[in-house]
Amino acid sequence: MPRAYLLPLAIAGAVLTYSCIGGEVRRFLGLAGRPVIAAAGDNFRVATWNLRNFPRETRDQSRVRANLLSLGADLIAVQEVVDPEVLQQLMPEWELHLSQRGGRGHQRLGVLFNPQTVEVVSPLREHASLELGGRVRPAVSIEVRCRRTGLQLSVVVVHLKARPQGFAKRSEQWPKLGEVVANVTGQAATPHVVVLGDFNLTGPPGGSPQQEQVALAHALQARADLHLVPNLEGCSAYWEGGRRDRWKEPSLLDLIWVGSLEHRVAGGVARSFAHCARHRCQSFRADEAYPDLDYAVASDHCPVVVDLRPGQ
Repeated sequence: MPRAYLLPLAIAGAVLTYSCIGGEVRRFLGLAGRPVIAAAGDNFRVATWNLRNFPRETRDQSRVRANLLSLGADLIAVQEVVDPEVLQQLMPEWELHLSQRGGRGHQRLGVLFNPQTVEVVSPLREHASLELGGRVRPAVSIEVRCRRTGLQLSVVVVHLKARPQGFAKRSEQWPKLGEVVANVTGQAATPHVVVLGDFNLTGPPGGSPQQEQVALAHALQARADLHLVPNLEGCSAYWEGGRRDRWKEPSLLDLIWVGSLEHRVAGGVARSFAHCARHRCQSFRADEAYPDLDYAVASDHCPVVVDLRPGQ
């Protein structure tokens, strides 16, 4: 074959190969782009995101802002906010309502929302019963109305005790959370409620996260009529894994529950984005040379989103 044809053929072959496996190569190297998120449309979009000790462990605040805005959410429950002023400065066009307390780690939690689409009906309340004497975070609740859809609901945000060794403390928090939800819905103008945040579903010592999820559901349903919104991707965070071999392992820690709203969950599922969607909740390899930037410089957790259809 004449040499003049070799270069065009090589280029064509490279293009064809990249079109077939380029996405997998970019995912492996942590270079893939941000997954596209459809617009909320006529729905009330609610999300939750653990910001990983923001801004203390955040190396790229601009990426955090880009991810927050890319969700197209009306209201975002946030956890692990160490410096609220920095987050408010990062999102000056949004309102930020946080707890005063945050446990021993000073990890405050609350809601961030777009005032153009969301209005406060009843102000933020802090529920100290989940603090277990001040060692861990409280729960918070706020009643809001979506200006676009008219849907009014109570939002309860949690960040339960972390790690497998914290299972006993988490199991103490579950019935207390159920009582908080029952109290909130009993005092609100509507029974509609969304309970969301970081439930730290790591499983009991020697057990599985699935076993803990079943126990959590029983504890919550004993005191509040809540329904877990299944996560389509199947994970909401990544961690280093037991081998510490640069492979990041998926886990499902961040959950969304609804009360009397299950028939309004668009598609019947919640969605995880950022690195959870990009890697399809499969293990991925990353290091300092080839990082996944959302995981490395924003948060190990992924935003989780649910769309609530309007109606009376």
